[in-house]
Amino acid sequence: MQILREGKYKYLNNKARENRNRILYSLLILIVLFLFSRIHDLFGYVMLIPFLAFFIFLRRYRNYKKGIEGEKKVVETLQSLDNSHYLINDIVLNSKHGNIDHIILSPNEIFVIETKNFWGQIGCDRDNWYYPKYEIPSISKQAKRNALLVKRITGVNFVQPLLVFTNSDVELKLNSPTIPVLKLQDLCDFIEKKNSRRFTDRELRRIGEIIISQCKEIENCKGLN
Repeated sequence: MQILREGKYKYLNNKARENRNRILYSLLILIVLFLFSRIHDLFGYVMLIPFLAFFIFLRRYRNYKKGIEGEKKVVETLQSLDNSHYLINDIVLNSKHGNIDHIILSPNEIFVIETKNFWGQIGCDRDNWYYPKYEIPSISKQAKRNALLVKRITGVNFVQPLLVFTNSDVELKLNSPTIPVLKLQDLCDFIEKKNSRRFTDRELRRIGEIIISQCKEIENCKGLN
């Protein structure tokens, strides 16, 4: 496999940094309120909001860090594909939405991969997702939206969204998912089983150039490095 864009995990690192700063702010507010309450004998519930905020931001920080770990596992797994495949990592094609974790340019199809490093029981009923029992924003719709974006930018019809779970401790309860849902160990087999050859090497390189140039335009407009 050939890598056209390395994964710098800019999006997830920025999100992790934001929540790390919020953790520090919450902790600072807690300390100030604690000292103030000892002097003025304030009611303890005053500290409840920053106390809860501390744990919410801490959980988000850990989740974003785990997200980076999951994306690294996908890249490592994809190394077993041969050099007829090209990989684009961690790319933003629409500033209103988040990043696309991975795009595989295969001679057979273009694969847009949404990576999740969840653990425990995950439920799915078509496009509705539950973790563990509470409904969460639809990750299959997210993957399909990203695939549609790639299709519009490149003009390519053969674009397949994939949802990949990287944590070995995940338990999937799937009921008619609307896109392929895979565990990490099944990813390369799924890609290689697509036998119908649709793209030449030159065409794949051209598609990669279009995708990366679109990302660079967005980065320049936002003033990103």
